[in-house]
Amino acid sequence: MNDKKLSQLFAAARQETPPAVPAGFAERVQHELNPAERNAPVVVSILDQLNRNFVRYAVSAAAMIMICVAVEVGQSFSHEPSIDDDVNQICSDWMLH
Repeated sequence: MNDKKLSQLFAAARQETPPAVPAGFAERVQHELNPAERNAPVVVSILDQLNRNFVRYAVSAAAMIMICVAVEVGQSFSHEPSIDDDVNQICSDWMLH
């Protein structure tokens, strides 16, 4: 089918009026649904929650790792004694007394 014929078909379809929706259509559809399915509670498991929020958790974990790396690198360049040195001093003082 060539482009001219296709565009003529689309133009003719646009000029047509859409069929009217029968009165009460939504109510009939709702009535045809199984009553057990309509009133059944929605069960959400922990796996569904993890699956739904996986991207948030992954980004949060990556941000936390980057913060920890930045703090570690920042402490390695500072001239202040580190926490490891303080803990080592406390342990050695405790062992001597």
